[in-house]
Amino acid sequence: MSSNVVELHPGPVEAVEQLLTVDDLATVLQKTRKSIYYLRDTGVLPPAVKVGQSLRWRSSAINAWLAELEEKNA
Repeated sequence: MSSNVVELHPGPVEAVEQLLTVDDLATVLQKTRKSIYYLRDTGVLPPAVKVGQSLRWRSSAINAWLAELEEKNA
């Protein structure tokens, strides 16, 4: 299992947050699906949540990551 995958544990869910698919993230970042997998595998992206066999990213984690990139590049 990749270290860039967060396993969800059973328990009460206080709030449901939007999860982004590989295709969603590729659209948002204007990258290819292959690039998204590369960025995940190299640890550039925030950790993904594995839902079944699919990867999902929390929208808040992506927004925070993008804000951090903006600060570094300012």
